[in-house]
Parts: sequence; C-alpha cells; structure tokens
Amino acid sequence: MLGRDRPSDRTSGYGGSGDTGASSIDIVTGRFGDKTEPLSGEQVYVDANLKRDAARIYISQRADIDDYFKLWEKKVKQKAL
Repeated sequence: MLGRDRPSDRTSGYGGSGDTGASSIDIVTGRFGDKTEPLSGEQVYVDANLKRDAARIYISQRADIDDYFKLWEKKVKQKAL
C-alpha cells in the first residue's frame, strides 16, 4: 500500500492527523492473517492491523515505529573500567 503513515484506521498516525512529510510504503502478506473467511463469499475490507497481519515491511518518512510495533529500548548496564 502506498500512501500516508497510518498504522491502523484512516485517522491514525501522522497521515491521519494531516501532518506533512508522512508518506509511507506498507508491504503486507497475510492481511488480517488470522481471520476466517465468511461462508457467504462476501468481500471483507479491513484496515492495517500491526498485531494481526501475518508479515510486514513498513517504510515511512515519519512514524512512531517503536510505538506501532510495541518495541521498547533495552537498557544495558555498562561496567566501569
């Protein structure tokens, strides 16, 4: 998906808030990977879901990527020499 930074619905991220310089490339396989197909055969439309999509490469000019993917900085104690 080519567009603006939006990690979930259309109002999310820097793109959703209307900020400039927030273009993004979102390459996803297995969109909403753990959903089951409806028996009716109807098309299902879903927004990006960083938790449930199967695999992703996310490139953005402006993003809070650590927050989007729930990554935390690991603090490392250094020994005094």
